[in-house]
Amino acid sequence: MVISSGSEIPTILELIVPGQYKGEDISNCSATIVEYKDGKYTLKTIGDTSYTEKGSK
Repeated sequence: MVISSGSEIPTILELIVPGQYKGEDISNCSATIVEYKDGKYTLKTIGDTSYTEKGSK
């Protein structure tokens, strides 16, 4: 797990999954998931805030 501000995450993504980040919105408090499998990193989820919506109900 890495915790960072939303503005720094695109830089981190470009370092570990070059070219997979396409400028999607990454809000603070959102979840971005990168999977490591068989020696390769893959961007699975970016900027997910669905957990905040569930918590407000």
